[in-house]
Amino acid sequence: MTAGSIATGYVRLLPPTGPVRPDSYDFSFDSYFAGIGASGFFLGNPKIVASGGAPPAAPLSSAIEKAREAIADHISGSIGGAEGEIAALIVGVRAGIPEEINEAMRRTGIYHIISISGLHMALVAGTIMGLLRGAYAGWSDYRAGKATAPPPRRSPLAFITRKFLLATGGLAMTSIIAGSATALFAIWHFQRVSPLSLFANLAVMPIVSLVVIPAAVLSALAMPFGADGPFLYVVGKGLTAMIALSGWISERSPIDAVGLISLQSVLLVTIALVIATMATTWLRLAALPFVLAGLPTITETRAPDVLISEDAHLVALPIGGGELALNRVRSNEFATDNWKRALKSETIVEPETIDKGDVRFDIADPADLPTDAPFYCTAGLCLARIRPVRSLRSPKTARQRGQPAPSRT
Repeated sequence: MTAGSIATGYVRLLPPTGPVRPDSYDFSFDSYFAGIGASGFFLGNPKIVASGGAPPAAPLSSAIEKAREAIADHISGSIGGAEGEIAALIVGVRAGIPEEINEAMRRTGIYHIISISGLHMALVAGTIMGLLRGAYAGWSDYRAGKATAPPPRRSPLAFITRKFLLATGGLAMTSIIAGSATALFAIWHFQRVSPLSLFANLAVMPIVSLVVIPAAVLSALAMPFGADGPFLYVVGKGLTAMIALSGWISERSPIDAVGLISLQSVLLVTIALVIATMATTWLRLAALPFVLAGLPTITETRAPDVLISEDAHLVALPIGGGELALNRVRSNEFATDNWKRALKSETIVEPETIDKGDVRFDIADPADLPTDAPFYCTAGLCLARIRPVRSLRSPKTARQRGQPAPSRT
């Protein structure tokens, strides 16, 4: 099966999924505006059928996609290994990057390298502009019979040192500004922080900016002539250094998951950032009250007592000690990882069954549960002892209705 193939078979379609927990990213919102009404999988092997009935633009789209996949295969095959899978990003393919490398880059704050960011576009544009202008100027001098004036004598060591310090200072300032402006939103969305991101960016970005991306641009230009081998070799060696550095720094990162933070704090600090960015006079000082009000309340949030998946098949309960109890041995990995980060849980506790010889306990009766039992399931019913939870109704509302106030359990 290739891009543009028409397949037939039985499929199971499901509506786009929503958030995996309260206040998290809503995938169905994005799917709606992308025109995606459902997703699913084939029930068995699909069969390829003859083309026909495809939209008019399908042949062109499939031809472009096939060319992109062919170039990605060429790049990854020429370089090999994880470096080749990362280099396939030249044509926007990144599905083959090993998860451990993705995770190392996330922990060190350099995962933006895997995105098509403004920095990357600037580096590519700068490389192409330098090549064109250097060639637009050389040709003009040649036609005019002019010789380029030799540059003034300068110590090579001083020149290299000056350029290195300027590049390092620029990268440091970029990392500090971008990291400070986006750290709170990264914690809000992903519940993780990269304390060594400044160090990691200073170590990795010179390799990416000065070696990998220029060599990648030159390889793309030389590829139609079959002369891209040397440039891809340089790309691969640069990515090898990047992988080694990110892995080394990731192993020494002291913090990763930080749990949920207060929405009130995020909103207040956002207002402060907007004021500090937009104002150009002493009015910037108006951002300080919002910062002082937002930062102290950043941890004033309470994690959910129980987390339930959208289809209600997966239930999780934080039982203390950094443990998260699940009602299923085989759980949805994406939802589980999200819940673990949100609740700062490191260990998953799988459900146990209560047996006494050949007689199974009736866990509907709490008296049958052992005193040290954290979480037990049987016959589709689970029982757990957790910390006190919030009431679904306030005692005041219950008394107003003439009903007994709910107890805290």
